[in-house]
Amino acid sequence: MALAISSCEECDPVVIDYSLKTGNILCADGRIVPQDAYDGNSMNGIGIIVMTGGENDAYKAIAVGKEDIGSHCYCDSLMNVSGVGSDITKMDGKENTAALMNLYMEEMIGVPAAEAASSYRTAGVTGWHLPSCGELLQVSKGGLVIKKGLELIGGQPMEEEWYISSTQDGASENTKILYMYCVSMQEGRVRYAMKNESYPVRPFITIK
Repeated sequence: MALAISSCEECDPVVIDYSLKTGNILCADGRIVPQDAYDGNSMNGIGIIVMTGGENDAYKAIAVGKEDIGSHCYCDSLMNVSGVGSDITKMDGKENTAALMNLYMEEMIGVPAAEAASSYRTAGVTGWHLPSCGELLQVSKGGLVIKKGLELIGGQPMEEEWYISSTQDGASENTKILYMYCVSMQEGRVRYAMKNESYPVRPFITIK
């Protein structure tokens, strides 16, 4: 864990924790800084870390973007999308989005929510994805620290809406065809919704 200490003769030392953790701010230049070290005049925050990876994970961290990018439906056609997960705890939004975009590219079936997330670009940064149910739940789990981070970078809060996830309802083969999961940040609630219904999209990004 990296710590920075600054001091003066008339005040106690101020300790800033630079370790990678939930609530850190992702900047457009690739830096990840703690909230206490963020300077809005010299830094351009584009996202907030919602979770960090372990030794066996394929990512260093996952961040939520600062703004919604409209309301979109999951899929133009009711169908089970091959390669998309149904586990509400997994952090597989990037993989789910790739599978959805593959469906669009190969069969020209519209996947508006995934298309919106994949095409999102802010401050020159690309590579965003439609979050999985598990990733969205991390925002609720992070609570006030994530909310504060979004406020620091001038982002939109996520308290009032149900957000569309990239996770299919896996209760049965039939539900995989009809439904996807939506997540509310209020108490981390999850429910299913029809794939052709539109809900707000918040882009996420995986940091390797």
